[in-house]
Amino acid sequence: MKILAYDHFKQGTTSEGVTPDLIRDEMLHVWRLQKDGIVREIYGRTDATGAVITFECDSIEDLKAHLAEFPLAKAGLIEWDFMPLTAPFAFEVLFATD
Repeated sequence: MKILAYDHFKQGTTSEGVTPDLIRDEMLHVWRLQKDGIVREIYGRTDATGAVITFECDSIEDLKAHLAEFPLAKAGLIEWDFMPLTAPFAFEVLFATD
């Protein structure tokens, strides 16, 4: 299942809590997930602080378990929003037999 997720800092998060070591740990975590085929794409946002990541997971529960393991999430600094994705249903018209 392909799932698009994006993070955002929790209200009240200050830059003092976001240390260079924590960011390094965050990047190492993403890199490991990418090597394991769980993270397929990652982008930085231009309109806000944060990342947009395409995940390949078996289920929403699987994704939530991965999101909870991000160091910034473990530190209580970020939250995630996500959207499960599929092919656009309109493509089915290409295969209609009517």
